[in-house]
Amino acid sequence: HAAVGGIAASTGFHTRFDDFARHYGVGFLTPLVFAWLRHFHRLAAATLVPTDELAGFLRERNFGDVRLLRRAVDTQLFDPVRRDAELRRRWGLTPDDLAVIYVGRIAPEKNLELGVRAFRAIQRELPHARYVFVGEGPARAALAAANPDFIFTGPLRGDALARHFACGDLFLFASLTETFGNVTLEAMASGVATVAFDYGAAKEHIDDGRTGRRIAPGNADAFVAAALKLARSPDARRAMAAAGREAMLPLSPQSVTDHFADLLATLSGRTRPCTCARGGAGVACSLLRGPAWHWNGRGRKRLCDRPAACACSVPECVKQVKARIKCTDVEVAANSICLLDALVASTTAPFRLQVVEKVVSRL
Repeated sequence: HAAVGGIAASTGFHTRFDDFARHYGVGFLTPLVFAWLRHFHRLAAATLVPTDELAGFLRERNFGDVRLLRRAVDTQLFDPVRRDAELRRRWGLTPDDLAVIYVGRIAPEKNLELGVRAFRAIQRELPHARYVFVGEGPARAALAAANPDFIFTGPLRGDALARHFACGDLFLFASLTETFGNVTLEAMASGVATVAFDYGAAKEHIDDGRTGRRIAPGNADAFVAAALKLARSPDARRAMAAAGREAMLPLSPQSVTDHFADLLATLSGRTRPCTCARGGAGVACSLLRGPAWHWNGRGRKRLCDRPAACACSVPECVKQVKARIKCTDVEVAANSICLLDALVASTTAPFRLQVVEKVVSRL
């Protein structure tokens, strides 16, 4: 619909669906899934990705215009001060006992078997350690049946999620199918020592040995050894947790907002003062290669085939954008609309609203 309407659209590459195929018994479909993903993303004006590594990977495979839009983490929400002694007591832990935590989808593609293997190695030396799973997914029932000593909280959001993160001592993230892995940033911001494979968020943000541990992808023995070494050393964990927290502080949502608004400007083309009678001389019009659209109070309406012509009301555009803020797609309009698919999967509605207001202010 965006293409037909002459609307610049961007897509977000957030999930490696092609990798998922082999974890669900249909690995032979991987090339077809990847080809479909490439076809879909090439329909957009740009594909947004969270890491330089993924951007290079997709460019080499002819995905078209791939743009970097880095992720942020809410360091006010995810904060070590949320550590809760009472919650840890409910887990059966004393202040000195170790809580290993996993946050995410409980599913085959997350390589949970390796996390379990690492925890059992830890537990042989620290028998009072507990393994806490936050999330839901198709593998939960089997995992719980095979490991009755594990703690499963179900999916959590907001303050509850942040409190659980902060109550952990060691975050083991063994997944090899992430495009990014925002939970890595949330663990580090929460002051939890982190072990992950060297790609995605870990590759971009972990200084190996100082702010966390980055393990060569696929090296299961090294992953277990790194987890065990940190479990044995509370001092090393605390130093790493503090350094990881410090490294997350510059990754503010505001920085992503500004970057996103700048990216939008490149997609929507030049802006110039509006000369239409109803728009007013002080209103900027976003010029697209296509027909102009505007909000008329009854929905989107085609105005004419000349993008320079404008009869929209910017306040009405803002009102319509805010009305749609709970959707996964965000529409930003002045005389034309920039349609963005799946802005940032992990952001909250207030942050999305902040992005939209920033963008509208530049139109």
